[in-house]
Amino acid sequence: MTDIKFNIIVACDESYGIGLNGSVPWINTEIGRKDMRMFKKLTSATTGLMPVLIMGSVTYNSCGELPNRIKVLISSNDTTNNVIKFKSNKSS
Repeated sequence: MTDIKFNIIVACDESYGIGLNGSVPWINTEIGRKDMRMFKKLTSATTGLMPVLIMGSVTYNSCGELPNRIKVLISSNDTTNNVIKFKSNKSS
């Protein structure tokens, strides 16, 4: 069996929050701008491997275009095209 190696990037604030009013809590700060540049660098397909991004529909719809990445969308009701979709369970 072959070992599969991967990196996980999780963005959260000091209270482990991942969203606030449809956006990320730190986006309009200098740290937020640096984080977004780092996110772009780490998730761009520059190593010959295709990055995979897993996100909910609010994040997907707020990100804008993310070229050269495989996008996996977890949502209970999204109709977005050109992504791999998994339906979430509303009760979870």
